[in-house]
Amino acid sequence: MNITPPKNIIHLSTVHPRYDTRIFLKECCSLAEQGHSVSLVVGDGDGDERVAIPAPRFRGGRSSTGMTRKVIGGLQILDIGKAPKNRFGRICKQSFRAYRVVRRLKPDLLHFHDPELIPLCWYLSFKRIRVIYDIHENVSQDILTKNWIHPWFRKVLSLSYQTVERILINRFSLVLAEASYSRYYDQHFSKNRRIILQNMPLPDLVKTGMEPAVKFEVPTVGYIGVVSRERGALKMVDACRSILDDGVKLQIKCIGPVEGDLLMRREFIDAQEGGWMEIFGYMPAQKAWPILEKCHVGLAILEPEGNFVESYPTKMFEYMAMGIPVIVSDFPLYKKIIDEEDCGIAVDPSDGKALTEALKKLLLDQKESERMGSNGKRAVTAKYNWAIEVEKLFSLINEL
Repeated sequence: MNITPPKNIIHLSTVHPRYDTRIFLKECCSLAEQGHSVSLVVGDGDGDERVAIPAPRFRGGRSSTGMTRKVIGGLQILDIGKAPKNRFGRICKQSFRAYRVVRRLKPDLLHFHDPELIPLCWYLSFKRIRVIYDIHENVSQDILTKNWIHPWFRKVLSLSYQTVERILINRFSLVLAEASYSRYYDQHFSKNRRIILQNMPLPDLVKTGMEPAVKFEVPTVGYIGVVSRERGALKMVDACRSILDDGVKLQIKCIGPVEGDLLMRREFIDAQEGGWMEIFGYMPAQKAWPILEKCHVGLAILEPEGNFVESYPTKMFEYMAMGIPVIVSDFPLYKKIIDEEDCGIAVDPSDGKALTEALKKLLLDQKESERMGSNGKRAVTAKYNWAIEVEKLFSLINEL
C-alpha cells in the first residue's frame, strides 16, 4: 500500500524498551519503510539515535545483497532521560519531558503505548494532533491480578481506572493488541475509530525459520518472554527436573527478564549450577531468534489469570514461525490454534504430570516434533504474520 502524503509521526512510550518488538521493529520500522518520518520517544537514559531503515519487508523482502536502500521517510529515537524510581514522580516528570518533545516536533500523529500517558495525550489531542492509543493489555482486568495491591483496593482502583479511561480516550483512535479487548471497547467506542492489530511475527522471523536450523546437540526447551510464576517458570523447571531424574538429558534456554525472587529460589539455582538451564535475561529479538530456532520445543504455559486466558501469547507464534513445536496452556483460544494447525500440544497448566509427558514426547520423538514444527511454520507463513496485520495500521494512518 502506498502512503501519500508522508506524515510526521511520533511513537511515545516512557515504559517500554527502545527496541521493543511491537513498537520499534513492527510499527515504527513499518511506517518508516512506507515513507513516513517517524520519531520514537523513549525514556531510558541511553541517548538519541538515528536508525538506518532496511529495504521493505512486505513486498519481496531484502535484496539478495542484503543492502539497504534509501526511503522517503526516516526513523529516529529520542531519549527524554531515565525515569525517577518513584512511580508518581516517574509519571509526572516523564509526561512533562515528553510534552516538550512533542511540542517541538509538531507531529501530524501521536501514537502512544502506556496508560499512564493518557492524561498528557488527551491534552495534546486539543492541539491539532491526531492521537492513537495502542492498548497492549486490558489494564482494568490486569489491576485485579496485582498481588502488590490490597485485594479490596484492587476493585476500587480497577473501577476508577475504567471511569477515567472512558472519559478521556474518546478523543483517541484505538489500536487493540487482542481481539478479546473488543468486548469491552465495543460498548463505549465507535468501530470506525478502532482496529485490532495483533502482535504476529515479523516476516524476517518467518524467513529465518524457512530453512531447518541446526539444533542444539542436547534436546532443548526454549522460552522467551518475562520469566515469572504466572507465566509458568517454576512449572517449566519442575517438569524438566522430572525428565532429568528419569535419565533423559535436556537443557533449557530461557530468554527474558526474571521477575521477583525467582533467581534466588533453590530450583533455579540448582538448574543453573547443574548446567542444564541458561538464563540470558532480556535480549533484542534479533539476537534471541537464532538461539530459539536451535531449540526442539517452545513453552507458553501461562496461569489462568487476568489477560492471559483471552490474549494470544506472542511467543507461541514466534516458536511456530521458527518451526518449533509448542506446548501451551489448554485455554480455548490457544487450543483452537494448536488443534487446527496440529503444531503442538495443549495441556492443563495445573497438571505438572501432563506437562512433563508432553515435553518428553516432543523432545524424544524427533519425527513427530519436526512434523508439528513444519505445520506451525506453514500456518504462520500463510495466516499469522505481521505482513498481513500491518495493512490495518497503514489503512488507519491513511484515514487520519
